[in-house]
Amino acid sequence: SVQTKGITLAPARGTGVKRKRVLPEFTGQGILPAGIHKAALEEIEARYGKFQRSDRRARLLAIVREFVQEVRACRWVQRVLLAGSLVTSKDEPDDIDLLLVFERHADFVDLLPHEYNVLYQTGAQRRFGFVLDLHVVEDGSEALERLLRFFQRDRDGQIVGIVEVLL
Repeated sequence: SVQTKGITLAPARGTGVKRKRVLPEFTGQGILPAGIHKAALEEIEARYGKFQRSDRRARLLAIVREFVQEVRACRWVQRVLLAGSLVTSKDEPDDIDLLLVFERHADFVDLLPHEYNVLYQTGAQRRFGFVLDLHVVEDGSEALERLLRFFQRDRDGQIVGIVEVLL
């Protein structure tokens, strides 16, 4: 990798082409700067899946990877956002706070098993465990705006950033 004006350039996987690092550094408080920061799953894993005091982060990111793989095969899903302690510098995150945004007016009739596993909390927890705190919401809805506001504040009311997984 090459350092250029504070931005690390690394080869894009399998292409030999350099790309910018997308995720910003943590603030002095160990959180992301305000905003929604988009990143590829590989970058998210490299940044947040590192072993610290235990393998907790690596185990949680393995669940995120499996979840995103199922999401990619799902009709209607437009966005996946990660929030909470997983996207902070906390050594051992509590859980995976995940916001899944589906297209407006989606018709969830005749769901396939993998779609049920990502669109419903019950299916997701059965498939991925109780560490997954899943919030499913329609794109453009007031509920989405409420959840985005909620997840962009920590328990102390401080504004924090969240991460959107590039699908």
